[in-house]
Amino acid sequence: EEKTRLAYLYECKEVIYENLRDLNFEYKAGKLGDADFQSVRNSMEEEAAAVLSEIDQLENAASRTRRASLPNRPDKNGVRA
Repeated sequence: EEKTRLAYLYECKEVIYENLRDLNFEYKAGKLGDADFQSVRNSMEEEAAAVLSEIDQLENAASRTRRASLPNRPDKNGVRA
């Protein structure tokens, strides 16, 4: 089964979050210095922001498509959009 772009992005988001949790654990365990921790964390956060932004764009586009495909029903005042 072929994954949709949105499904792929959700998987990426989960992997990034898991990696951030692991990074925090490694830092608290003393396995990473401050500079390395900050650098890697900043990079992961930027990647997460890009993924979340694309998820938001795709979900908004899908929502607009669904609304556009609904029958043109009158509103409460009987006016059709």
